[in-house]
Amino acid sequence: WENVVRAAEEYEKLFAQARQRLEKRLLEKTANKKILVRDNPGTMPAVSNAAILAEAKIPEENKAAYELVDMARKNQLNVYEHLGRTEILGGIERVEDMEKRLSDYVGANGHFTPIVSSTVIHYNDPLLRDIEIVDTPGINDPVIYRGKKTRDYLGQCDVVFMLSPCAHFLGQMDIEIMARYLQAKGIKDIVIIGSQIDSAMLREFQNYPNDDKLHKAIKSKLLNHASDVFARLEKDSRIPEEREMLNRLKECLPPVLISAMAFNIAQHYDDPN
Repeated sequence: WENVVRAAEEYEKLFAQARQRLEKRLLEKTANKKILVRDNPGTMPAVSNAAILAEAKIPEENKAAYELVDMARKNQLNVYEHLGRTEILGGIERVEDMEKRLSDYVGANGHFTPIVSSTVIHYNDPLLRDIEIVDTPGINDPVIYRGKKTRDYLGQCDVVFMLSPCAHFLGQMDIEIMARYLQAKGIKDIVIIGSQIDSAMLREFQNYPNDDKLHKAIKSKLLNHASDVFARLEKDSRIPEEREMLNRLKECLPPVLISAMAFNIAQHYDDPN
């Protein structure tokens, strides 16, 4: 947490320096011009936060750290009282109850969200016997610790499901990172998944006569896009192990396309409510 706090302090320092530079420029511009601020004559116009952030060019990891520290501060959370502890939530019978209890720990506005390292859920289902499913935050997470957590878990996995939203499918950076961190791992299988296909269909549906042709067209576009990115990366790569992993990832195409929205609709299709 000390590292997070230091990164947040660096954010505040860079933000303040950028504000000062912008205000100085604004003062210099107003030296030869008369600018009237109606609400408070005699003062100069305020500099927007968006302008300050654009000027500051603050690294993503510092932004993420500041968000965590700011959230902990707003929640009046005594961080050091809870660090290193494991909280066990028992007596949960329904999924709905679990979601409600967990929201305080992993929800967008959860009281403990800024300091939760990971959450383990035990679910009594014979289909999951001897199987452990890990939902990671992603390799390129701006919070450095979370990215490291993902890379550590990759070394323990037999199968990796690589999710990428159809609207921004497999950017070059995503593939570069996967090729770099998967090459040294003992992973037996990789499944590439295009998520949120409903969003892509919503944008394209007017161009096709039916859903079947729309679905095939989107799948073809994603495949062509991914193939082009792989080809460029293979051409530029100078590391044999990385090229080998790129070939392995390419063999996982075409992607499996999914939609949680469509699944929920199908689950309640005959429900009049």
